[in-house]
Amino acid sequence: MPRLANSRHEQFARARADGLSRPDAYRKAGYAGAVKNAPRVESRPEVIARVAELPREGLSSRSDIRAVIDELLRLARVAATKDSAACLTAAKGLLSEAAKLQGRLDAESEGPSVGRPRRVVLTTEQWLEKYAPRP
Repeated sequence: MPRLANSRHEQFARARADGLSRPDAYRKAGYAGAVKNAPRVESRPEVIARVAELPREGLSSRSDIRAVIDELLRLARVAATKDSAACLTAAKGLLSEAAKLQGRLDAESEGPSVGRPRRVVLTTEQWLEKYAPRP
């Protein structure tokens, strides 16, 4: 798919494909004013198609994301072994980032979503079972 004619839409699509949140992508695209208008930009059919196309152009390959997730998990395991509240907080942050990236991979495999992204709510036990470092 060629670049979008509207340069702000193109910048927004690229920012979303790079993993920025909707409000951050909206600001990065140069929009001023209320961030509450970001869903309007994201819901445009050409923007949805462009976001879905961009990862295939090599902006973020699955193997690169998988490598980052693996490294985040490795660092979280190391931090969790230290006897320090700061290290445990760091491990929690690393696990959170890994979970976000995993969600991105899952969303890519499901194809572009229309409307609001699907949100999964996990209990603390489910989250720890899925993302906590293993000894």
